[in-house]
Amino acid sequence: MFGKDSVYSKWMYFFPKTRRFIPVAACLINFKCSKILYSGFYGLESSMAKFGRPLEFYRILRMISAFSYIFCYFPIFIADVIIILKVRWGS
Repeated sequence: MFGKDSVYSKWMYFFPKTRRFIPVAACLINFKCSKILYSGFYGLESSMAKFGRPLEFYRILRMISAFSYIFCYFPIFIADVIIILKVRWGS
């Protein structure tokens, strides 16, 4: 997707550190770190990405968010319910 977006490709050419940092942060910390790309983090130009097709980027971000809820938060919620039901109070 991003290889086909010429506006984004041109923007990334000028910010190679952002190109490396965002995927690493998204994998190691939280995928939501990718929001730094367009947030204007502290007014840094390197965090104000320009997209030729921004709706496609947001669609991918929403899809990743859904996967995160399904594979991260839902199992944690299930584990919490099991712990509340199985573990005696005061243990």
